[in-house]
Amino acid sequence: MATCDLLARALNERQAVLGDIASSKAVQAAARWKKAAARIISRRGLKGGGISKAVGTVVERDRERDAEAKAAARNAANNNAMTAMTVNRWNKRSLELKAAVNDSYARIR
Repeated sequence: MATCDLLARALNERQAVLGDIASSKAVQAAARWKKAAARIISRRGLKGGGISKAVGTVVERDRERDAEAKAAARNAANNNAMTAMTVNRWNKRSLELKAAVNDSYARIR
């Protein structure tokens, strides 16, 4: 009975870890939605007409593109690090759970 309880606990922990990783991906997707709103707000500030507005729009577009690229790289690195930490934690925990299940099973024999 103890072995079955250990197996059930291990499966529950595994599902929790998978849920954490899925939640992390959902948060990452939500961050993308904020870009469009920021872009609309930043373009409202350009005033004037003709060539000056066109030049200002091009400069602002390039500035936005660079900022978004830097932010995306930074977010990707952070997300990869968090996912790697979660996977490493799970790998260590799974070894502990396997050892506990093996010990419990050895007592049955």
